[in-house]
Amino acid sequence: MPNPVREFVEELTSAFAGTLSFDRDPHIDPQQQVDQAIADAGVVAGVVACLQPFPAADLFVLMPLHAKLALHIGRIKGFEVTPERAGKIVREVMSVAWMALTSQALIGIVGKAVPLVRPILTYPLNYAATWAIGRVV
Repeated sequence: MPNPVREFVEELTSAFAGTLSFDRDPHIDPQQQVDQAIADAGVVAGVVACLQPFPAADLFVLMPLHAKLALHIGRIKGFEVTPERAGKIVREVMSVAWMALTSQALIGIVGKAVPLVRPILTYPLNYAATWAIGRVV
C-alpha cells in the first residue's frame, strides 16, 4: 500500500537536492534534465514562498534560486564559462533576476487583490513563475 506522506517527503527531498546540485547525467536526454531542473526549482520556489512570513522577503531566496536555475540549464546544455562568457552570464542572470522580481510583484498584486485565496495561490503562482523563467532561459 503506497504511503502518500512518505512519497511527498521523498519528492520534496529530491526536489531540494536537485535544486542545490549542478550535476548532469549523461545518460539522460538534456531536455529531460532541463525539465527536471525546472520542476525541482518550481517545487522549492513554491515551498519557500509558502513558508516565509514576510511579504517580498522571498525575493532574497527566489532570485538566487532562479539565477542558479539559469546557470544549471546552461551547464546542462553544455555552455562553458570563459571570461567572455562570464560577462554574458552576468547579463543573463540579471535578466532572470528582473523576471523573478516582476513575477513576485505580479504575485503580490494578485495576493492583495484576493487576500482570502493568497495562501492557496502562493504555491502554484510561484511554481508557475519559476517554470516560465526556466522556459525562457
